[in-house]
Amino acid sequence: MAINIALEIGTSYTTIFVDNYNIVLREPTAVAFLDNEENTVRAVGEEALQMQGKTGEKINVVFPVTEGYISDPESASLMLSEFIKKIFPSKSKIFTPSLKAILSVPAGLTVDERKVYEDVLVRAGINKVEMVDKVLLGALGADLPIRDGGVVLVSIGGGSTEIALVGMYSVISGCSFNLGGNMMDRAIIDHIVGKYGIKISKTTAMRLK
Repeated sequence: MAINIALEIGTSYTTIFVDNYNIVLREPTAVAFLDNEENTVRAVGEEALQMQGKTGEKINVVFPVTEGYISDPESASLMLSEFIKKIFPSKSKIFTPSLKAILSVPAGLTVDERKVYEDVLVRAGINKVEMVDKVLLGALGADLPIRDGGVVLVSIGGGSTEIALVGMYSVISGCSFNLGGNMMDRAIIDHIVGKYGIKISKTTAMRLK
């Protein structure tokens, strides 16, 4: 039994789409480990994020994607594996669906970087991976006219921003830089502190943004 999924492992959020079921998971890209037990996952996603700074020294919350790129492949793989278990709770040694994934990735990845992404998904239990540039998927999702003419698309993520010229169903030219929503949140926090002398939380900054 083969199941088709599409996913994006972003700096802030991981989103998983299952064929015929639309988006079934969108949670923070975060995983919490027990400090004294190597690779022992305590929580992932929203639950892991809520543990940050509230559980003492026994829990270590890790964010495996930095500025749009996977910076901790092992943690990313363990996190993704837990997300898949949430979606397919019946997955076991008796029933193991074959997963085929379309993965949204930053434009301009090197061969080695693509190998990192592929390894993360394979270790998480995904059998076949096909990678597509995030800006191209964004253009398709927004139903932009990219079949013939060119369209300039700006994709702002949590840790990076991509600007690309998209046409003929491909990325003609583009660039990526390390400026995204997370940096905007920090700028809002710094501005409120500087002007009003009030320290607000990241959650409040996100709402203001």
